[in-house]
Amino acid sequence: MNRYFFVFILFLAGIFFFTPCPYVSAEDTSAENTLAIDEIRGKLAEKDDYILRVQLLDRLVWARRLDEAREEITHLKKMRLPAELIGFFESAIDIAEENWEQAAKKLEQAGDLFRGHPATQAYVDKQLALCYGKLLQIDKQLDAFQRAIKNTPDEEVIPISIAYIFALSAMGKTERLKEAFSDLEAKTGEPAEIYFSEMVKLSPQYSTGWLALLQALKIRDVQRETLEIIVAKMRESLQVEILPMAEGNAMMILGDINAAEAAFQKALEQRPEKLMVLSSISHLYLNSENPWRAAPYLEKMAEIIEADQDTDAHVRKARLEWVRETQAKIAESGK
Repeated sequence: MNRYFFVFILFLAGIFFFTPCPYVSAEDTSAENTLAIDEIRGKLAEKDDYILRVQLLDRLVWARRLDEAREEITHLKKMRLPAELIGFFESAIDIAEENWEQAAKKLEQAGDLFRGHPATQAYVDKQLALCYGKLLQIDKQLDAFQRAIKNTPDEEVIPISIAYIFALSAMGKTERLKEAFSDLEAKTGEPAEIYFSEMVKLSPQYSTGWLALLQALKIRDVQRETLEIIVAKMRESLQVEILPMAEGNAMMILGDINAAEAAFQKALEQRPEKLMVLSSISHLYLNSENPWRAAPYLEKMAEIIEADQDTDAHVRKARLEWVRETQAKIAESGK
């Protein structure tokens, strides 16, 4: 590829990347964004311009005006941009529509295009981590998080590092958690628990901050009594409907498998169809000395996924593949 054309591609992607990232939860239907869209359209009426097209596409995705965003993709295709770059832009629409498998494939293909450009590569890997998590492709998700952290400047690393730590904690990946905490502290120069203490103070009604704080202190070998005080405060702060799930995760962190299972079972009684609960119980046993005990929960997950007609077929297929692969690993280890 011509060097100057490659620089142009990175410039285009940079416009898309350095404007607000279109994560699935991001939405801006404000009057300010609508006005910006109208202003860009006005400029395009005077002169067609690829930079303005990319800016307009980003704004439209944020506004959830996805049909109009697709029209901008059509215009960009006419400009004979590389297919990988078009896919990169299309992935934002796929994510907004929760088409996780399609988005992941396009981002994977775009990754090679941006190799050597850390900021854009970090953006791609953050989006991939989101997609892989939704598809239950956990190993791929954790690897994407690691790549994103590697390519993110130290002064911007805290949010993505915390997301990575949450994912590791949910999966019971103790050794990788120790590395993640150590890396975060090396980059920020401060103990990791400081950030989680602040999260708990700001949003005590959410379990994520409590669990991350508990995990950080557990890794530091803080006394059991102190950890139990934190769990007690968490119980006082959380709503009844999310407490069993949070308590199960807390007990998993403390290494009390029986208490964790009891809490997860209670969560299952409340929401028997919930894949997240079944996944947590499965990982509880997959990371224990008795991985075969995950088998009935994995089978229940498979039944729910197969019966689910509301979720996109590609997502169901990817989730079911993960379950079947995990079942096969358990069967192989038992031979």
